Amino acid sequence: MIPGKKITNQQWDQFLKILEEELGIIKKTCEKLDIAPVSYYRKRRDDKEFRKRAELIMNQIGTPFTEDKLREAIFRGEGWAIKFYLQCKSKKWRPYEKRELSGSLKAEIEQKIRTDPILRKKALEYEKELAIQKFGRGTNRRQLAGMDRKRKNKK
Repeated sequence: MIPGKKITNQQWDQFLKILEEELGIIKKTCEKLDIAPVSYYRKRRDDKEFRKRAELIMNQIGTPFTEDKLREAIFRGEGWAIKFYLQCKSKKWRPYEKRELSGSLKAEIEQKIRTDPILRKKALEYEKELAIQKFGRGTNRRQLAGMDRKRKNKK
C-alpha cells in the first residue's frame, strides 16, 4: 500500500475475510493485502463496528485453533505446554511474586539467620545459587559485593 493512500471500506471487508482464512493472524493478513499493521490497529481503535467484527473472528477462529494446538502439545507430553496450562488454570502452579520484607519482620528474620547456623548456611547457599544464576559460575561473595557497589555508584 502506498503511504498516505486511504484504504477503502471494501478493502477492509476483504481484510476481514482474509483474517478469517489466516486464523486471526494479523501480520499475515496485512502482508497479503500490503497493509501496514499500524493501519489495522488504527482502524480497529477508531471504528467500533470494525473492531467488533475483527474480535468476533479472533474469538471464533483464532482462539479455538490456538487452544487445539496447545491441547495437542499437552497430549504429546511437551513440558512447556503442560506448565503453561497449569499456570493459567491453577493458582497452585503460578510462580510466586517477589516480595520485599520490611520493618520488624525483616529484622527478626535477619536476626534468626545470623544466630542459627543451619539457617545461615542455607541462606549462604541460596545467595550463592542466585549469584550463579545471575553472573555465572566462579563468582564469589566479594566479587558480588563489588558488583553491587559499582551498580550503586552508576546510579
